[in-house]
Parts: sequence; C-alpha cells; structure tokens
Amino acid sequence: PGPGGPWPAIDPGRLPGVRRGPGGPPRMVESARSVNERMPAYVTERVGALLNDHGKSVRDARILLLGVTHRADTADRTGSPADEIAHRLLEGGARLSYHDPHVPHWTPGGRRVPRADSPHEAAATADLTLLLQAHAVYDLQGLAAKSPLLLDTRGVTPAGAAHRL
Repeated sequence: PGPGGPWPAIDPGRLPGVRRGPGGPPRMVESARSVNERMPAYVTERVGALLNDHGKSVRDARILLLGVTHRADTADRTGSPADEIAHRLLEGGARLSYHDPHVPHWTPGGRRVPRADSPHEAAATADLTLLLQAHAVYDLQGLAAKSPLLLDTRGVTPAGAAHRL
C-alpha cells in the first residue's frame, strides 16, 4: 500500500468483480482502507527498528525524507502521508530534512523542515534516508549507494539496494 495516506472516495460497486454486501461496502475494501490508514505509524516504527538495528535511536537521528507529495512527479501534497510521518519522527526527536523537486518549502504541523539542495549529498550524511515518493528525477541506484540506510516505501529501488516495507 505504500506509506499510507487517505484514499479518494471509492464506490465499491464500481470495482470489477465486487458486489456490495448488506450493510455497507465489502469487507475487503474496508480492510484495505484500514491498512492504508495505519501505514504512517508502521513506517515510523520501521524507521525506529532499522535505526535500532544499526545502534542508533530516532532521537537525534538525521533522517532525510525523499518525496513529500501525494503522487509522483506532481506538486500536490493533498493527502500525502509525509506530514504525519514527519510529525511522528519529530515527536521522537529526529532531525529531519527533506528533498522534493516539486516542494520548495515544507512546514508539516507548522514546523519548518529544511530542504536539502542535493538528495545525494543529503543521503550521504543522513543516518537514514526514507523514500516516500519516487519522483522520476531520483537516481535510485545512486541514492542507495550513497545512503548508509535507505527505507523504500514504494518498492522501486533495485533489488537488494534498500530495506523495503
């Protein structure tokens, strides 16, 4: 499901092969929606576990967030899980930076997060790089080589190059 975020309104009756059951949408649709809503918390838990596995904690960890928009290659942040993930990491004491070619300034929850000029340089100095949105401009092989720890929430990095959800 990726790193989460709200679903657009979906009429389950328009999905191929899905019949509406008595009392509401099919359980499969509700279950998928529930999983999707829990993903930001799961992503932050995975970040903490990866850092712990490498002798670090979230507190004072330098974490680079790559791609803070809702969809790849757009500036639309509406519904992006990046804000909730950033809020959770900041509450845990992380030192965040971000890179997104479509977002020049970002203040999740009113807290300014510094923008990295170069994703490769920022990844090299971060304790962990968190790929939230795979914009086409990202050289995923190069970022994987530069980053000490890379968590790919989209499953798009070359096999074995990063940790995946």
